[in-house]
Amino acid sequence: MTAAIYLGLMGGGIAVAIAASIVLRGIKLI
Repeated sequence: MTAAIYLGLMGGGIAVAIAASIVLRGIKLI
């Protein structure tokens, strides 16, 4: 149970990091 929650948080963190990198790239292009 705890492992599943931990993996869920890790996946969410990765998704946020990817979204942040895309936003930063967009800012650099502008």
